Amino acid sequence: MTKYRELEERVALRHDDNCWEWSAHDSQGYASIHFQGRTQRAHVLAYILRYGPVPTGLELDHTCNNRGCWNPDHVEPVTHRVNLRRSPNGNWSKTHCPRGYPYDEANTYRDRRDRRYCRACNRERQRIPMALRGKRLTITIRT
Repeated sequence: MTKYRELEERVALRHDDNCWEWSAHDSQGYASIHFQGRTQRAHVLAYILRYGPVPTGLELDHTCNNRGCWNPDHVEPVTHRVNLRRSPNGNWSKTHCPRGYPYDEANTYRDRRDRRYCRACNRERQRIPMALRGKRLTITIRT
């Protein structure tokens, strides 16, 4: 029995809510399978077998946050932006900026592309150039 046939049978028979672990993973930790001459992600194939093609412009997000899981009920078609925001390891999950200020409602602003910035750090950046205007800097190297 081929790995794809095995995947196909498991998708048809299983309907439990557990994460389904696959034996082979790619370099990013996703369950992978060799199908139609190339390596493909098992969760995508499982989703297609159960629900049909992934809608255009969307990608599959693991709602269980387990990249090795290929249970088609544990993935949901979402936009890339939503997928990034849900990522437990991405920048969206960070609670503080690199300098330690909180990313809260009062201290955070967003640009047109929805990137977030720290207001406190921005104030600090704006102060430095103002303090240096009109002054000549001299660097002394002691030997």
